[in-house]
Amino acid sequence: MRTLIIPVGCPGMGKSYFADCLYRDYGIKSVSSDQVRADLYGDARIQGDYHEVFGAVYDTICTLFDNGEKAVVLDATNVTRSVRWKAICDICPEEIIYVIMPDGLDRALENNA
Repeated sequence: MRTLIIPVGCPGMGKSYFADCLYRDYGIKSVSSDQVRADLYGDARIQGDYHEVFGAVYDTICTLFDNGEKAVVLDATNVTRSVRWKAICDICPEEIIYVIMPDGLDRALENNA
């Protein structure tokens, strides 16, 4: 079964940390929009072209599924409902797991400071 795991939360709430833990503990790979930006533009802080970045993210996730991965994490900050829906339509997972990050806004502000 192709399972797409989507952590949801503000920047600094631990989405990437969560993805790293899933990889460390269960071998579940993640595709990070920040890493794609770094690969494309040399710096994760450069937002670049939205369609290019997320096209690469979705293509990478599809490739992982095509290569036999059973679950993949979509690690992207500020993914809106419409972007999540596009990911679902483009990737066509059989199962979607949303993980609402539990840390509060104060914690996110601390982490981003």
